[in-house]
Amino acid sequence: MDDIRAIFLSNGVTAEQFDGGINSFAVNGLVNKQVNAAEQFKVHGVPDFYVNGKFRVNPEGLNYDDFVKDYVQTVKGLLQK
Repeated sequence: MDDIRAIFLSNGVTAEQFDGGINSFAVNGLVNKQVNAAEQFKVHGVPDFYVNGKFRVNPEGLNYDDFVKDYVQTVKGLLQK
């Protein structure tokens, strides 16, 4: 978190602004929501994509040379299920 804070401070955000925002009720609520979603969907890494809340797209088996085409075909196929 120190690295992120340093980036904000070097770009004009004051320490008080950063600390107040990062520790705010709203930010904590969003973080908790994301943590719960990651646990619910059993996220393995980022980015991790799910289709219709049921299928996790596993890019490991896709061809490197045709990755985008294969990925799109995979997602389209899962959308039909």
